[in-house]
Amino acid sequence: MAYSRADAQRVNVSADFTAPDDVGKQIASKIRQKIALSPLMTFISSEKTTSLRLKLVTLNPDDGSSQNQTVYSKVLVFHPDSGGLDLYLSSSVGTCGRNKVDQCAETIFADIDEWADAIRKNPAK
Repeated sequence: MAYSRADAQRVNVSADFTAPDDVGKQIASKIRQKIALSPLMTFISSEKTTSLRLKLVTLNPDDGSSQNQTVYSKVLVFHPDSGGLDLYLSSSVGTCGRNKVDQCAETIFADIDEWADAIRKNPAK
């Protein structure tokens, strides 16, 4: 398979979503779509290659009867070619209501996009 120069500049991104609640599932889905559509990233399922790795955990903070919001924890790490330890990049926590899913996904994606651009411009040796 031939690869274009643009493919060589794309950053591999893997994601581990633990989102058992409805709002969390929606956020995870939107982030997955944004990564897949990004010209800077390639969404990969394997963590066995150099990649930017997203870990997103969500939880319904209510008693379980209502599915109107989620709380989330997001961590980004970089796994280098050398196979060494993952390098911590950033983390955040937040809450997101059902009516703000697009905004929450965009906020999380913006951080991923910023780091992907930095990695693309300064690839690990």
